[in-house]
Amino acid sequence: MELNTTIDGANATIAVIGKLTVATVPNLETALAELPDEAVNVTLDLSELDYIASAGLRVVVSNDKALRSRGGVLRLIHPNDEVMDVLDATGLVGILTVEP
Repeated sequence: MELNTTIDGANATIAVIGKLTVATVPNLETALAELPDEAVNVTLDLSELDYIASAGLRVVVSNDKALRSRGGVLRLIHPNDEVMDVLDATGLVGILTVEP
């Protein structure tokens, strides 16, 4: 998995490329933890994410909660059909901010 991060003040975007598995989740956790405190609006660009495991969903949900508690938001943008199916099946589409 590859991560590309851009930061602009309170806004950060992390492009997640490849597969988000148990083995690669720590990389995303580190990238999210290393964002500056003022970056409370975080976008995960999933346009090149091929697969997301339950461990990846856990990281997404926990960071969504953390950002909301700080007045921010976590947005998931451009998930492919397979990733969207997982988000739908787990009921996270109704909880998270997901933009096609």
